Amino acid sequence: MSAASFGWIGAGHPAASGPVEAGWPRDAGAAAQLWPRLLGRAPAGLLLQPPDEAALQAWADWATPALAAVCAARPTVLLDPTGPAPGGGRATDLARDEALAALGLQAVLPGGLPPAALAASLGFAIVRHRLDRPLRQLAPLDAATGLPSRAQLVPQIQQMLALREREPAPMALLLIELPELAELRERLGEGASALLRRKLAVRMRANLRGSDVVAVDGPTRLAVWLARLDQPASAGTVADKLIQALARPLQLGEAEGLRVHPRIGLVVSGPGMLDAEHLWQRALAALDGAAPLGSKVFFVPAEGRADAAANDPADPAG
Repeated sequence: MSAASFGWIGAGHPAASGPVEAGWPRDAGAAAQLWPRLLGRAPAGLLLQPPDEAALQAWADWATPALAAVCAARPTVLLDPTGPAPGGGRATDLARDEALAALGLQAVLPGGLPPAALAASLGFAIVRHRLDRPLRQLAPLDAATGLPSRAQLVPQIQQMLALREREPAPMALLLIELPELAELRERLGEGASALLRRKLAVRMRANLRGSDVVAVDGPTRLAVWLARLDQPASAGTVADKLIQALARPLQLGEAEGLRVHPRIGLVVSGPGMLDAEHLWQRALAALDGAAPLGSKVFFVPAEGRADAAANDPADPAG
């Protein structure tokens, strides 16, 4: 296996002749947008080489679900810029390596490997990625809510996108950020936080169709896949209903008047949109542009109209 068949991001490697991005991303969001673009041109996977040790540590700190999902999509190998440790191998930083492992990397290799050794390691990374695929598909439900995880939802979205290519119909992905959940977890404890998430999930399900899917994307974010819409603008109506339902006060034991202020990033699928990960990144970009206090930002394909219609007129209002 040659490094030339891998996409390459970073300071440059003599063996790299495939698609190359010389610049190192400035943050997790930029990385999550850069990775999929390069994957589309890289047949085997990704080679990553941070320019220095500070960049490596920063990348370990970016261990977000979005970036982990991108890394898990293809074999991903990181070349450690700190070089080999005395006696061979690479110096160990347990905290940093645990964070890198959470990103779904197939290997972290010392920088400066000879081409033959690098090629052999890349071959092992491809085999490991293939063997790990069943485990990624069997990702457990979220223990706090009983909802599917992102790892389970993304393949479902991919299948629906392929189906709708033959039978066109609008669909949408909503990412819902609830920043107060982190603070409430610290104030009230893990058990109360789990109960709160279940209450919020029940409220959401009451405002959705049976064919819609609610999933968990990290400790403060929920995802909703709207599998069938009357028209593209219907997704905005659903988002408004969810904002109203989630913003109502909650009570947990003696704690009354608890409130969350959801932010929603929404993207509507359109013709030719066949990549579930790309769809997710578009929704994340919309989420980044949404202000707090119950707001939404969404992308609608050019053929979508602005006049809204209900996702399901018979759905309860909350």
